[in-house]
Amino acid sequence: MSLAQAPHPDAVPNPSEAVQTPSAGVLIVDDDQSIGGLLMRFLTLHGVPAWYVQNSREAVKVYRRFQHQIAYVLLDVRLPELDGPHTLLQLQKINAGVCCCYMSGDSRPYTQEQLLQTGAIAVLAKPFPLSSVLAYLDKAEPTKSRLV
Repeated sequence: MSLAQAPHPDAVPNPSEAVQTPSAGVLIVDDDQSIGGLLMRFLTLHGVPAWYVQNSREAVKVYRRFQHQIAYVLLDVRLPELDGPHTLLQLQKINAGVCCCYMSGDSRPYTQEQLLQTGAIAVLAKPFPLSSVLAYLDKAEPTKSRLV
């Protein structure tokens, strides 16, 4: 999946350049509204459909309803109620191929290796450059089983 930035509205299209648009969205799960809101605005400005929730219960509810439109989950490690790894486990019960990238300023009690062993594609250490989110989404390319 390629996440191309939308061209300027006044730009003259070049027929030799194929404009690629995102085909799948991102579920953002973070109890910090400033981070979740920022990621939501950033992704939508780049043409990526996005949903934002603040806890595991909402994440499961939204993912269950929109799983066919959500290809990626940006998941905070430390959340109220269920933490990130336990939330991912619940999402994997809905779709075993869910594509997850953890985010955390403090991932204790987990190590990065333990987090990756849960099935995540990456662990982003907060604070991270917003551009790194697009880079991970570009690299992830979920399989059809993740989108079905």
